[in-house]
Amino acid sequence: MKINCHVDSSIKDEYAEIWVRKMILKLADLLEYLNNNEQVLWCNYDNELVPVHYRDIFSIQTADHGLEVATAAQIPII
Repeated sequence: MKINCHVDSSIKDEYAEIWVRKMILKLADLLEYLNNNEQVLWCNYDNELVPVHYRDIFSIQTADHGLEVATAAQIPII
């Protein structure tokens, strides 16, 4: 799947369009996260993009051009 993101401060309303051949569970989950108002930090975990709620973040560390996020459950997410 190709994704384009354009940032334009002159637009009045923010919107996104997604065109797919078939709805899959991962995409449905992503759309649900995008539509809610909870703030999350999107992280790469096991080669997948996962949302981490700000309220669950225990610590954030940087090293060697990387970022490690630990949740309150002590699960490191890079």
